[in-house]
Amino acid sequence: HYDRLLRIFPQAKFIYLLRDPRDVARSNIGMGWAGNVWYGVDRWIKAEELWCNVKSHLANNRYIEVRFENLIIFPEDTLEGICQFLNVKYNRRMLSYPEYTTYSRPNPDLIEQWKKKLSLKELELVEFKAKELMTGRGYNLRSDTQNRPSSIQLLFLYVQNKYSKINFRIQRFGWVLFLCDFLSRKLNMPQWNKELKIKMNAIETKHLK
Repeated sequence: HYDRLLRIFPQAKFIYLLRDPRDVARSNIGMGWAGNVWYGVDRWIKAEELWCNVKSHLANNRYIEVRFENLIIFPEDTLEGICQFLNVKYNRRMLSYPEYTTYSRPNPDLIEQWKKKLSLKELELVEFKAKELMTGRGYNLRSDTQNRPSSIQLLFLYVQNKYSKINFRIQRFGWVLFLCDFLSRKLNMPQWNKELKIKMNAIETKHLK
């Protein structure tokens, strides 16, 4: 929903980070936001479509598009370009954060992980669903098959997605908190749900790096 920023900060500048949808789809599974790549790539598609809309309302000097792959492989050059866009002086100390945080320097192993971690079928699913936006954003298709999944396959993907997301939440929050959260939403009890969300956020925080 970052399009809301246009209303909140009418003069804001935007830094848009673009990443390979095949890696995004896989990453969304790991975050528990999707149960398979067919649904995992939806977030990338929605973000890209939203960005196209936002960008249409911005002058060229109000946004910069940054490729995740370039940021990882050429962090200094990419960061320097961002600084120029923001009229901020670049300083090498900007990349010294590993000295005082739990985050490490950009790791080239984090790009194109899909080549090792996606099966051929998963690759076909992602590329079929996102092919137009992918090619428009400069990502080449790697699978030869571009067929729409059958009705049976789509049903399986739907059930798998639902089951995996529920299972992830149960594993992370436990049965009690999971069920209470579900009931508070179904029974329309916002105050109870707010209290539960605070507990769930505390658990999520423990999983942050």
